[in-house]
Amino acid sequence: MPSPFDVVGNWTEVKEDIIREYAVPYAKILSRQSWSKGFAFIDAMAGPGHAISKTTGSLIAGSPAVALAVEPRFDEFHFIESDPNKADELQRLVSGRPEAHVYRGDCNRILIDEIFPKFPYVSRKRALCVIDPYKLNLNWELFETAGKLKTIDLILNFPVMDMNMNVLWQNPSGVRSDQSARMNAFWGDDSWRAATYNTQFGMLGEDRELKGSPTAIINAFKQRLVDKAGFEYVAEPIPMRTPSGAIVYWLFFASNNSTALKIAEQIGYPLMVRPSYVLGGRGMEVVDSDQMLRQYVTAAVDITPQRPILIDRFLNNAIEAEADAIADGTDAFVPAVMEHIELAGIHSGDSACVITPVTIPQKHIDTIYEYTKKIAIELNVIGLMNMQYAIADDIVYVLEANPRA
Repeated sequence: MPSPFDVVGNWTEVKEDIIREYAVPYAKILSRQSWSKGFAFIDAMAGPGHAISKTTGSLIAGSPAVALAVEPRFDEFHFIESDPNKADELQRLVSGRPEAHVYRGDCNRILIDEIFPKFPYVSRKRALCVIDPYKLNLNWELFETAGKLKTIDLILNFPVMDMNMNVLWQNPSGVRSDQSARMNAFWGDDSWRAATYNTQFGMLGEDRELKGSPTAIINAFKQRLVDKAGFEYVAEPIPMRTPSGAIVYWLFFASNNSTALKIAEQIGYPLMVRPSYVLGGRGMEVVDSDQMLRQYVTAAVDITPQRPILIDRFLNNAIEAEADAIADGTDAFVPAVMEHIELAGIHSGDSACVITPVTIPQKHIDTIYEYTKKIAIELNVIGLMNMQYAIADDIVYVLEANPRA
């Protein structure tokens, strides 16, 4: 019996590292969300779970083994493999993991008919789906179904090498009809021709199709995932190269929210993000990159205009302080300022504090007294009020005012 393990080049190892770097924060963020009913990892062309490194000859983790090792664990795993040998090895890999399921057959039908229906929007479940095709053997219906569900995040290896070898020739008239049909099925129609070729007039007045920029097809597919499949955000694709520099795949990331990235550009990192509809700091995260923000917002399935995500600048190494006040609508009394033991970022209900402040300079204490009194009067508070502050870079920031009456 032949070995179920493929020999793979360096670019495959790089790809697995990228999947790991994406899957770990994805799982961490979703595991902390109070609304989440579960999150899954889907591998549409899983292979046997491991591969043999061409460089070292040793066994290395494929994406199923990478995903199974992620902490915190995904709630579900769905692995698809059409090769019986590889599927048998994959079944052995997931033995003892009842949350892991192995499917045998064509991923196009299995995803659409069996797996994607498990993640309707109302389910409050999310799934990270990796699609790493051996060849140009995917159907557009798969991408469109995933995009319109709004619960599937996609990592796709775009098979440009197979396209260049069999379809995207300099002279398109020589391409076999069955190869063009494969491309039409992948793309959803034949509009890839307009994205790939420029029509020019020859010397005798005839139409000639000339192949355009090598990246034209990449940019067109990226836009198609947004315009036709319904994904709200598609990152800049990453080229996967051989040691000689040839591009064998482009790695696509497609998700369903880009608004937060525009806000981040204005505010700057790090950010504090949290759902607006929870209490007690639940679901709060500090994010420090576009990738982490994208993962957080992608995971938040319950975002609506009535239930938005709040995004603020996170103050590094800030001291947090609180002050209580009692007011009668025209005047306010502030008995003391409390300094938090933990740095700002720990929820106040989970932190300890001291009276009187130990490390806060007197000028900032005076500012806190002044701000608390002015805010209580301006809000016409009659009764109790709590104020929370952060001190960073010698500046006192107002975090929030909480009237208690």
